[in-house]
Amino acid sequence: MLKPLARIAEADLAAYRARFVNRDDVFGRQWDDGGGWVRIPAPLIDDILRAHLRGFVTIGYYGPDHDGRTRWACVDFDTDDGEDRGRRLQRWLAERDVPALVERSAGGRCHLWLFFAAPTAAAPIRRALHGIVTEMGWPPEPGVVEIFPKHDSIDADGFGSLIRGPLGRHRRAGGAIFPVVRYDAATGRYHSGGLPVLLATPTVDLAQLLAAAPRSVTVALAFETPRPAPTRRDDPLPVSPVTRAIYERLSVRQLLAEKGIAVNAAGKARCPFHDDHHPSLQDYGTRFHCFGCGAHGDVITLYQLLHRLPERWRARHALCDQLGIDPDDPGRPGRRDDALVRRGPRVVQLSFWRELKGA
Repeated sequence: MLKPLARIAEADLAAYRARFVNRDDVFGRQWDDGGGWVRIPAPLIDDILRAHLRGFVTIGYYGPDHDGRTRWACVDFDTDDGEDRGRRLQRWLAERDVPALVERSAGGRCHLWLFFAAPTAAAPIRRALHGIVTEMGWPPEPGVVEIFPKHDSIDADGFGSLIRGPLGRHRRAGGAIFPVVRYDAATGRYHSGGLPVLLATPTVDLAQLLAAAPRSVTVALAFETPRPAPTRRDDPLPVSPVTRAIYERLSVRQLLAEKGIAVNAAGKARCPFHDDHHPSLQDYGTRFHCFGCGAHGDVITLYQLLHRLPERWRARHALCDQLGIDPDDPGRPGRRDDALVRRGPRVVQLSFWRELKGA
């Protein structure tokens, strides 16, 4: 097993990003007990990639992007002999000038990765890999052999498929960090290790992969009509006019400052929801995520948690009162009352009283 990286050079981090990050507006985080994942619709900044490689958190990457392209492809061998299958496929591809990387995993399983020099259409990549593994006697089957990305394209508001990033802790395997293995066809030797081995694996282009695929795949692709790319909205996560008005008038940084919590130059703060000795809450403008306790959400959720409100709508109602937002006409200019922001619970009590009077 590997040890977490103590330091990561900026150039190496940039190269890692170039291999795996199809979308920098969303990523997944695995729970510390390995029991599941949470989607985080926030910028995938370098500090998060660095935290993954240093073993502090485990994140996953989505693919394809909204244009149906991907920087990587992965064959997931989820069987007891998965690593043996992965290495056999790795050698088979190397003999056909298609370099691949094997990532070992728990219980003999593995991921086989291909990296592309530029974002490449996911559909022909998936067709080629499907044909190759089928020809080798391992037809794709959910939970046994799977090809990532799992989609040729995604809807305008879609996210695609999530896969755990290499060289991070495998939370379901006791937090182990498994090595990656590169095969050198010229010498017939394997090279096992961490980030240097991963970055030394050459990229491949689509023509190389298609040349290795069964002829039936290339013939089928020649007659396939490309699907038009979905039209993407400016905001892939639409919000209501009231919520948008709150976003325009209040940020996570402002709300934390009003509670006496400072945000440093890196956008980090000490989380108010657990005993946080080192800043673990990341500020994303109108959203936040704590890499210590897992608390996350937008500025409305943060207000709700800070004031221990049972429902989100009560937090939104209180913020409208405090920020001078008319829920029936959120675009109308209003008066922000900073004193009310600091006395949030009192405003909530008043809102409850209004409801009782109107009942």
